[in-house]
Amino acid sequence: MAYIPRTGASNVQESSIIYADQFNKEDLSVNYPNAKFFVIKSYSEDDVHKSIKYNVWSSTPSGNRKLASAYEDAHQISAGNPKDCPIFLFFSVNASGQFCGVAEMVGPVDFHKDMDF
Repeated sequence: MAYIPRTGASNVQESSIIYADQFNKEDLSVNYPNAKFFVIKSYSEDDVHKSIKYNVWSSTPSGNRKLASAYEDAHQISAGNPKDCPIFLFFSVNASGQFCGVAEMVGPVDFHKDMDF
């Protein structure tokens, strides 16, 4: 089953196709008693695309400190097993009124790394 929106798309290449059999599969775990969740806001959709392209996320200094603290807390709670206390990041663009992605934080914040984009 595919969903093709009719919001101004003139052909299939310009529209999104969602295959219902490719998400929420039976093996999808939804029981995370110790999980942490964060909403990550971006100023532009372009920032989100760059994050996906380069497989990184950058936040404000304050946001990075909060994420670093959450990662350390999760690491202590899970005794080193990230599956026991995952950190999920829900992405949204300011003033968009919607979410545009979700990811799991799998490593600590690197305060020494700088992406030049």
